Amino acid sequence: MSNEEITKLQDLANNLQTTFAQTKHKLEELTQSFEALQDYERVFGPPTLSLEEVQSLPFCNEPMEKEVAASLERSKNPYVVLYMQVYRDQQEAKEAVTKQRVMAESAFEFVKELTRRNSSSSRRKNE
Repeated sequence: MSNEEITKLQDLANNLQTTFAQTKHKLEELTQSFEALQDYERVFGPPTLSLEEVQSLPFCNEPMEKEVAASLERSKNPYVVLYMQVYRDQQEAKEAVTKQRVMAESAFEFVKELTRRNSSSSRRKNE
């Protein structure tokens, strides 16, 4: 392997390690936010929301328009505020997982290509 290839492998490994740590942190934040929402429900019971608030709350995997998100985040209802924190944390965690997957796939492809090249050159040397 050349020095360039070794350096690229080291960079890929460092980037993956950093991305894994960031993803873990985002998932921990999501867990904390979700637990806070559950604690609120345990202490105060089911939320009392207006029909408009209920209809505007996004489902976990739904994209949401920025204007709607901004108005929900300004809500005076503590449940809505906690819910929106969970939603934001989930979106950030999803982005972190996607970034991690893309980086891992890129690293895998690079290692696969290196392996292919090295096995080809080894066969030529043996012939």
